[in-house]
Amino acid sequence: LIPAATGRGAPDGLRRAGDLLDEGRVVAIAAEGRLVHAAERADGVGRFRAGTGRLAADGADVTVLAITGADDVWPPGRSAPRLRLRRRPTITVRALRVPSDPSQSAAQAGASVRAAMVRLVGSDLA
Repeated sequence: LIPAATGRGAPDGLRRAGDLLDEGRVVAIAAEGRLVHAAERADGVGRFRAGTGRLAADGADVTVLAITGADDVWPPGRSAPRLRLRRRPTITVRALRVPSDPSQSAAQAGASVRAAMVRLVGSDLA
C-alpha cells in the first residue's frame, strides 16, 4: 500500500510506484484521487491528478478501469452502502489498455488516459 499524498509528499509516492513497476509489480491508482460526486463529473469522469500521467509518460503500461452504476449502491458521502433487495442495481466494470507513448509529456499522457476513461464511461451514459 502506497499512501496517497499531495503537494510535496506526492513525488515519494510516485517514486515508490515507479520502483514497484520496475520490479514487474502491478500498481493500482485512483486517478481522480477520491470518490467524485456526480455533479463534478459532467462527462462521467472527475479531474485527474497528475500522478497517472507521470507514470504513463515514464513508460508504464496503463489499463483503465471504469466502474459505472456504483453510485446507486454506495453514493459518495454515505458511510455505508444502500442494500436494496427488490431492485438490484447494475454495476458495470470495463477495461481498456492505453499504450504508452514515450513522446508524450506527463500532461499529454494523463489526458490520453483520461480520454480512454471518458470513452469507457460514456458508453454507459448514452
